[in-house]
Amino acid sequence: MHLIDSSIQAFYAQTQEETRLTMGLGPLEFERNKILISRYLDHPCHITDVGGGTGHYAQWLSSLGHFVTLIDPVPTHIQQAEKRSKRTGFYFRCLLAEARNLPLPDASQHLVMLHGPLYHLQERSDRIDA
Repeated sequence: MHLIDSSIQAFYAQTQEETRLTMGLGPLEFERNKILISRYLDHPCHITDVGGGTGHYAQWLSSLGHFVTLIDPVPTHIQQAEKRSKRTGFYFRCLLAEARNLPLPDASQHLVMLHGPLYHLQERSDRIDA
């Protein structure tokens, strides 16, 4: 099943998304985003990480007691995220889907994160759909 453009799928087949936030500037990005996201977390929340990759943010948010859904259009990312959830013991739900067609009811989440989709969706109409 291909939910996204084949060029994006090919890009992620050639990169190591699992280690992206642990190398180079990745740790800085991760820690800074955690600070920014934490500003909006004052009680256990329902959070969706759209384009959540292999689950770095989902694991962190789950470890804080939030109810997290990770959505990603790359099957390999979903498999890696599911393994991360089981391995760490911080459960989060993983769904194969993409930003323009989320399998969630409207207004069902307290917070929605859209890191990756906003730089992959180049058309204004796609960004509005997301």
